[in-house]
Amino acid sequence: MLALALLGIGLLHPSAAPGETKPGGSGIPICLGNGGLPELPLTATITDSVGQALSRHNHRVVARTDSLYRAGRFGRPGSDEAKKRALIHFQLRSWSGFRYTADFANQTRQVLVAADDAPLAPFSADYANVAVYPLRFIDQVRIGRGGFCINYAIPDAYDEQILDGGVTVRIRRMDLELDHQGVRPVINREQPTSEHSTVELLYEACFAGRVTEERVVDRGDTLLFLSIDNIEGAHVRKFGTHRLGAITEWRSLVRGDDDPANPRIGAAAYFPEIHLEMPFFLPDLGLDDLRAYDYPLPVMETSWYRSPPSSLPEWLKVDPSGTIKNWKLHGPRPKALTERYPDL
Repeated sequence: MLALALLGIGLLHPSAAPGETKPGGSGIPICLGNGGLPELPLTATITDSVGQALSRHNHRVVARTDSLYRAGRFGRPGSDEAKKRALIHFQLRSWSGFRYTADFANQTRQVLVAADDAPLAPFSADYANVAVYPLRFIDQVRIGRGGFCINYAIPDAYDEQILDGGVTVRIRRMDLELDHQGVRPVINREQPTSEHSTVELLYEACFAGRVTEERVVDRGDTLLFLSIDNIEGAHVRKFGTHRLGAITEWRSLVRGDDDPANPRIGAAAYFPEIHLEMPFFLPDLGLDDLRAYDYPLPVMETSWYRSPPSSLPEWLKVDPSGTIKNWKLHGPRPKALTERYPDL
């Protein structure tokens, strides 16, 4: 999510005709066209209403969770165990940016289209944890037919520190050799992690992916899976530059106020043919790799993450950077995930 304080950048490519797309993302249906579906232009009103719906849902879950916490549903109020179980209860029911991405991508009546980044301004201005991909420099966005396709107008030269979700990050243009296909321009965006480190997220001129939602039974637990796979045009840079193939999150399926005895909450990123640049005395490594990933945080107003502690439930500790303390993964990785994505 990028701040509105960024200066406007002129488009580098001509706009596509209705129903057409820019080059790239050839493996994603929405990148090839609308498939006969009508277009619905994304507007600032639509994106703001989405942000409001997500945050209002999350506020309701916080209020309900706190009511149960104070009633002793999770154990003695004030105890570490009760605080832990209350936070898990919230995690199992909160909505992240994954939620609206899946809903937009998998609705079947139309294709949503934006010709630039202006309609996404409410996301950038008012809400935290909406997206980790840049919501600036957008030439065109299409979402529907089970996926999304974003074309960026990467500026000729750009390097700036911006305020994103209450934390300062660096975003810049770089020219890198990717996948042995020559040097290409990318948008490089820093991304803080829960381990107090930073990785660099790299986006090419076309960033696309397929979005799926499904239920999976794993070792007797019913899990809700949200995945972005077949990703094109995204890389992560840390100890080398690695192509990102998929991101997935899972959680135990719940109904009402009941939580499973052994809750499952997790996320992972898949890097096909990851290449690790090792110290000179060790050989570089090439392998497929499935890595634990920060579980997506709830979409809330940016101002909410700056709330004084006294205004929040005692089991909920937030940070101005848009993070929540002890927002951890729980339970084993689903076997189906390892079957889909090799982990050598």
